[in-house]
Amino acid sequence: MRIAIPVNKAHTKMGSGDYTSFYYILKYLSEKDKLNEYRIYFNDDPSEFREFERSGFEYVSLYKKGFIRDRLFNRYEVWQNTTLRAKIRKDSPDVSFFIDAKMPVRLKNPSVARIQDLAFFNFPDHFKPKDNFRLRHNLKNCVEHAHVLIAISHNTKKDILERFNIPESKIHVVENGKSPIFVKIKDRGRIKKTLNKYGIPDKYILHVGVLQKRKNIPNLIRAFFELKNKRDIDHKLVLVGSRGWLYSDIFDITDKYDPERKNVIFLDFVSEDELVHIYNGADVFAFPSLYEGFGIPIIEAMACGTPVVSSSASCMPEVGRDAAIYFDPCDVDDMADKIYSVISDKNLKKNHIEKGLKRSMAYDWGKTASGIIDVIKKSF
Repeated sequence: MRIAIPVNKAHTKMGSGDYTSFYYILKYLSEKDKLNEYRIYFNDDPSEFREFERSGFEYVSLYKKGFIRDRLFNRYEVWQNTTLRAKIRKDSPDVSFFIDAKMPVRLKNPSVARIQDLAFFNFPDHFKPKDNFRLRHNLKNCVEHAHVLIAISHNTKKDILERFNIPESKIHVVENGKSPIFVKIKDRGRIKKTLNKYGIPDKYILHVGVLQKRKNIPNLIRAFFELKNKRDIDHKLVLVGSRGWLYSDIFDITDKYDPERKNVIFLDFVSEDELVHIYNGADVFAFPSLYEGFGIPIIEAMACGTPVVSSSASCMPEVGRDAAIYFDPCDVDDMADKIYSVISDKNLKKNHIEKGLKRSMAYDWGKTASGIIDVIKKSF
């Protein structure tokens, strides 16, 4: 079978959730599937992912050179509906696989679209209007015109079925994985070296995720300072993640509670090699998101032996199951209480570390790639 996969240059930028998905899905498709032939279409130089190229896993750059062409035709929405559409029609692959639910409008060729979440439908005010319109349009096109859909969680599948009138048999669930780099580290010296580099103390509460509105970080900051004031904890709050959109309230609330930044530490993008150390060093990982398609940081933290305290919204209980402790993301007191329960109760902490390590073993990107191959094989 000949399979085409388009990749946007934005997906090759480290630090985004899209990068993680694209990187590991391509990596393990290349490693695991030697029966099918793949053509990976890029709208830029594919050098970031060049390591996966092999016989039967061919990279094709559809980049249009020249100032005007670059500014016009290489913009993804234009590229996917002009250059990419024409290439798919010309090559006529047996199936096209769209990892990020962006496909040419009304594409008639056989296709599979992978859908991460419906955040822009459920929380429209958390997106800029133009982004909301674009994301809705892309998703609606995929749901209506892709022959098969892959949802990254049962919660995403449920959201799709509630929003669109399509048969349940069209949607298959293939869960995300985790990078094999996220493991429990016994060498405290390695952890300490990274913590010192970023000015992180021995005791801290950790959050990992892009700074954007639906991540609900202002409530985490409120809960953290409630613990500082009422429980007199000596922890810092470490927030790892690049700036997304509509994030100004995060810094506004931080300025209110911690104008000199003595207790809240903001880190931008951190490589996986260092992030694994930061996960390992944390007393507790807090994940207050209002909505996720999957919530990869939950599994990453568990794999590093860090107890997880998470929002009870959307897919989080599905992913963490009984290995995490859950709170109402809109209730600051509940969030603070659950975080403190882990900090203050050694037995509870130990129990959830053990549960988390076991739970994390259920997820890996190799399993995700195998699931994708299986869906394609059975559908076409």
